[in-house]
This record gives sequence, structure tokens and C-alpha cells, in this order.
Amino acid sequence: MISLVACTSVQSPVTVRETINSNIEAERLGGRIVTIVGKGDTWYGIAFENNTTAAELAAWNGMTEQDTLRLGQRLRLSKPLGFDKMSLPVVENNKTSSPPKSETKVVIIRPSKAGSETIANNVPLKKAPTVATATKPPEKIIIKTPRNSELPLKFDRKNLSWTWPVKGRVVSKFSPKLGRKGIDIAGRQNQEVKVAAPGKVVYQGNGVKGYRNLIIVKHSEDILSAYAHNQQVYVQEGQWVKENQTISTVGLKKGQPLLHFEIRKKGQPVDPLQYLGG
Repeated sequence: MISLVACTSVQSPVTVRETINSNIEAERLGGRIVTIVGKGDTWYGIAFENNTTAAELAAWNGMTEQDTLRLGQRLRLSKPLGFDKMSLPVVENNKTSSPPKSETKVVIIRPSKAGSETIANNVPLKKAPTVATATKPPEKIIIKTPRNSELPLKFDRKNLSWTWPVKGRVVSKFSPKLGRKGIDIAGRQNQEVKVAAPGKVVYQGNGVKGYRNLIIVKHSEDILSAYAHNQQVYVQEGQWVKENQTISTVGLKKGQPLLHFEIRKKGQPVDPLQYLGG
């Protein structure tokens, strides 16, 4: 007699794995691209280096451009999912009669003959809002702040006029595809550099790689101009500059006396010749 034994198969439990979109996973880690705040970094410096605006960069990190950056702080450089641009805070620069204390930056000239530190214009030492400036600047920076630098000015969006920052020949034109975000203007070493349009100095320093002794001037909520490879610098952050005011002198770029000049609109490089003419 043959007995039939029923065979039952036991199935192993199925492991269910959650499928996560790469964008969502990046959000959990704080953004696809991040940076760590280092010495000399400011909102405007980091934003300039990453082709965005200081206001957007700060908003992406749940802050405002008036907030102080901390050394070693982690900042996201990408827009969060579902970010509402309309939620950007509006900073009313024109309502303040003088630059906010949080924007004051003391520039120290080192070394002196006696081996001690001297402060430009005998400005009393104040707590800087940004991370300390680079400890080894490429060269000495001399600050000569005009007496009227604290005068409150206003952005004139409608009647904003542009002038050439330095007289000279354009030796390198704007070409984003070739990595040229601005123009190079040949000049003479120590030739005066004029501000291209009235505005407020929002950055001055060496925190942006490839832009020696960089000056960034804000002309409206959307437009900035940038001046790099300066020899001497005559302005500091928070200072308003008038039309045709001297802000620096021409320095060297790869051994040649020239000024690198850029205009940014909403954080993006645009052709300066469209504004300057020529």
C-alpha cells in the first residue's frame, strides 16, 4: 500500500525595501550640494561663487543674509524641494540711515614695521559678522575710507547708469561656455578703478577662489557688479559708494595689469558690455 504524503512548501518571508527618490534622499541629508563655512566666507562670497543670490542662499538654509555664519557651519547650495521663492525675506536696506552693525568688517594690515597689528583708519575693533578674514592675504590691502562713507544712499533702479570701471582695452570677453563670467580690461598697474554704478559694497576680501582682492557692489535687489585682482582697496563692506567713486587700483592677473569685471543679475553672470556699451 502506497501512502501519499502531502508536501507543503514553506515560503521564505519577502523583504520589502522602501524605494526612495534620489532627490528626497538628498533632502534628508541636507541638500545635494553642500559647503562647509571656512575662514573669510560670507553670504555674498559663497553666493557669488555658486551663481546665486545671498538672499536665496540664506533662505535655502532657513536663515537671512543678516544672520552670522559660523566657522564649520554646513550650508546647502541647492534649492529645497517645494521651495517657494515668494517666501524670500525682503531686506529693506534703504530704511537704515547707516550700515547695520552686523555688516561691519574691520580690515587689519599685517605686518607693521614694529611687528604689531595696525587697524585701517584707526577704526575701533568690532565683532565681525562674518567668519574671520583669510590669515594669509596675497598682498597688503590699504583701506582709505572717505569721511562721507556712512552717508545713507538709496538704490535708484529706474535711473541706474553705468560707466566703465577703468579705461582700457577688453582683452577677454564674456563667454560662459568657456568659463568666462565677465570681461578682463587691460590697464596700468595702480591705475584707479571706479565703481561702475552707485551702490553698496557687500563683499570685500579673498574668500572667493580665483578672485584676488574681490569687491562686490550691490546696485539693486537683483544686480551686482564685481571687481577682481585689485592692487589696493579703498572701500569696505557696508559702505555706500557714489557714482564715479574710486574703489581700488588695478593689480596683476597672471603677471599682467588688468581688471576682471563682472555683472550679475539675480545671481547669474551677464555680459557686462550690454550695460557698459562697446
